[in-house]
Amino acid sequence: MGAVHGNFNPRNVMIADDGSARISDIGLNVIIRRVVHSDRLKVPDSWMYKPPEELFPQDGILKPTMAMDVYALASTIYTIYTSKVPYSGWQCIRGLSQIRDRGHGQLERPGEIPIPLWNVLQWCWAYVPGRRPSAIMVEQELTSMRPLTDPFFPRIF
Repeated sequence: MGAVHGNFNPRNVMIADDGSARISDIGLNVIIRRVVHSDRLKVPDSWMYKPPEELFPQDGILKPTMAMDVYALASTIYTIYTSKVPYSGWQCIRGLSQIRDRGHGQLERPGEIPIPLWNVLQWCWAYVPGRRPSAIMVEQELTSMRPLTDPFFPRIF
């Protein structure tokens, strides 16, 4: 839809009565961070869903992008399938260091995530933002694999 969410994570995905997903708080995080923190950025409580460039912005300037949202979408899908946050069991500082140095692409594939879906997550987790797919490309990939996944998948995407 052309909007940057700025804080995509499972807490901002609501499931409607018909089973379809609804995204909440679009852009709210961006506004709050500007007003409350101005030039100082604190580690967000949803750090485990964030891309490296958001956690460690160059020159301390954070401008949320769609590439960041695509990265966070992959982390959210990871949580939907595993019921775990990325880097669960890691201390915050160790997890942040991993994301800074290597991103999420180094996580091991959990058995709950089918290989075709894992390949899409890896693409979304590309360390370089310009190498990530667009949201439309992700939607097309997810839609094309519906028959390959469990019955829960179509209700979310």
